[in-house]
Amino acid sequence: STKPTLKISANVKAIQTWLNKYYKTGLTTDGIYGKNTKAGLIKAWQKEVGGLEVDGDFGPKSKTKAEDVILKKGSKGILVTILQATLTCQGCACSGGIDGDFGTGTTSAVKKLQKKHGLEEDGIVGKKSWCAMYE
Repeated sequence: STKPTLKISANVKAIQTWLNKYYKTGLTTDGIYGKNTKAGLIKAWQKEVGGLEVDGDFGPKSKTKAEDVILKKGSKGILVTILQATLTCQGCACSGGIDGDFGTGTTSAVKKLQKKHGLEEDGIVGKKSWCAMYE
């Protein structure tokens, strides 16, 4: 299977198209972020993290796995792309766009999300931030 591209246009419709192409999520590409698109992002996360049932439900096993999935400034790769796509869908877009590179823009977006959920604003994505995005 083709490796998912790290770059996506920073809008919900482009993210839905990307999820359908690489993760076979079968989403309606309507540009609206709802429960199905959220489940699609969770499926992508589950697949890339590995060792999880890819069901789109951020359940106990996913939460436990999230403890080991730490992303911060300087992180690169597909999980950063999924993070940036999720932040974009949830109204915390990264100024640098969606490019799989955790830079200053992603740090600011993460802090914005953390503030919104009453978390410590450290710009580091760990279990609490994943849970805030995916629960």
